[in-house]
Amino acid sequence: MAVIKGTYTIEKHFIGRDKIPTLWFYRETEGAKPVVIALHGWTGNKEGMLTNCLRMADAGFLHNFR
Repeated sequence: MAVIKGTYTIEKHFIGRDKIPTLWFYRETEGAKPVVIALHGWTGNKEGMLTNCLRMADAGFLHNFR
């Protein structure tokens, strides 16, 4: 089981002309954050990547994935 630390903001955004759904995960901190964009692949889904996304948010990344 993954250990997730802290409190996160999770936002759903739609990007581009085709309105592609994305989820953004981040911790409320000051200053710029490095960004990770992860793609789940053809047979996966964005919700199935939740644990990995929160681990990266723990490390201080803003995470956006489709």
